[in-house]
Amino acid sequence: MTSTIITAFFTYTLITAMTPGPNNILALSTVSQHGIRRSMAVLSGMSAGFLSVMLLCAAFTLSLTRLLPAISGWFT
Repeated sequence: MTSTIITAFFTYTLITAMTPGPNNILALSTVSQHGIRRSMAVLSGMSAGFLSVMLLCAAFTLSLTRLLPAISGWFT
């Protein structure tokens, strides 16, 4: 895997994590209503789900570049 693909993946991960979406809005709402200690289960679940989605995206991209090396040029 080239450094360009890794950089693109981390850029996607950062943008996905920082943009407002349902998870970020739910996290803000839960913490503001219940406090940080009582919201840790929800926040942990969101983090685990986000990590799972990012790992699946990475695995899919890696498998695509290994199965079809010609498409790796499109990722850069």
